Amino acid sequence: MTITMRPISIIILIFLTSFISCNYSNNKNNEKLSKNNSFNSVDGPYIFDLKDSIKVVNVNKINNSSYKIITKYEKKDNNRIFVCEVDNLDADEFSFSLIQDYKIPASVYRKNEKIFVTSDIEGNFNAFYSMLVGNNIIDENFNWTFDKGCLVICGDMFDRGKDVIPCLWLLYSLEKKAELFGGKVHFLLGNHDTMNLRLDIRYVEQKYLQLAKVLFEETDDKKAYQKLMSTNNELVKWVSSKNAVEKIGKSLFLHGGISPEVVDALFSIDEINQTVRENIHEQIINKFESNEKANLIMGRKGPLWYRGLVKGYKEYYKKVTMTQLDKILEYYDVNRIIIGHTIESDQITTDFNNKIIRVGIKHATKKFSGETEGLLIDGMNYWRVSDTSEKNLLFVEK
Repeated sequence: MTITMRPISIIILIFLTSFISCNYSNNKNNEKLSKNNSFNSVDGPYIFDLKDSIKVVNVNKINNSSYKIITKYEKKDNNRIFVCEVDNLDADEFSFSLIQDYKIPASVYRKNEKIFVTSDIEGNFNAFYSMLVGNNIIDENFNWTFDKGCLVICGDMFDRGKDVIPCLWLLYSLEKKAELFGGKVHFLLGNHDTMNLRLDIRYVEQKYLQLAKVLFEETDDKKAYQKLMSTNNELVKWVSSKNAVEKIGKSLFLHGGISPEVVDALFSIDEINQTVRENIHEQIINKFESNEKANLIMGRKGPLWYRGLVKGYKEYYKKVTMTQLDKILEYYDVNRIIIGHTIESDQITTDFNNKIIRVGIKHATKKFSGETEGLLIDGMNYWRVSDTSEKNLLFVEK
């Protein structure tokens, strides 16, 4: 009996050993459990390019106090469809595929008859979704419905909110969808977008830092976040390709503002954008003592941070005068500048006889509240529009 069982036992042992070995070497997928109170919502996907394969990380909810990190390694597949889940009351979800080549966008575009503009979303998915649906940019199923129109984001998709990743993936997916209809998505960088890439984590929600520490087994927040925001992260690659300033027709779009110093230095729009991209991963503002160009563009008087088109800032500068503003407009050959960043009202407002339009507001956190607004440019008409489709005419271009 012993003699007849030994070969069978050996065969079973060999089979199990082979199975375990193959499973370990070919399928490195794993799960990690976290019960940290800072880790309080679903998240992802985080997609990392590993040259011959991709690493996909999602955070799924188990119960009211526990979340599971699921990491999968997959072969690259251009037709792979990913699903992004949103941690909101509607449990929204949408699908997307990866862009194969992140091209640097142009800095100047011809006039478009329809442009929708918003800024400072900062991970607020409900406000972003309701603005887009309420103004017929997308339908309820995340399909592009704005035809050949332009969607412009004047910076700050990152920080503060709990749904930064879904907001980014939604914008990412709309970039591809818009092009199929002849439309265009313009994502312009803000100070908080670049802060994340250069590891200034002052405003990063704890859920992202906690994920990074658990995922990469790091105890230091910044070291962990550096790995989460690495240059092989698909969203980081995409964001790093974007512009800070773009001109569409006779309007200039950006996050902070153009200072008189930038004009005095004779910076073209292309030079501004190139300088931002070259320094987007630098970790400290104003450390460029030997590089005056980078110091100006990435500093407090650069387009990512400057507030002087709205108000003065401490002892550093005063609000621009009409003469200074006219010089800026003349230099870039535009009629107006459209900005976010400096929130002065809960509504879209204008200044300097409509030469400045301020789209930065504090968005509501509930869908279709009527308290979230964007700017709609429809031909010669400039409208203040809510997420419930209410329209108020700001002015008519002469």
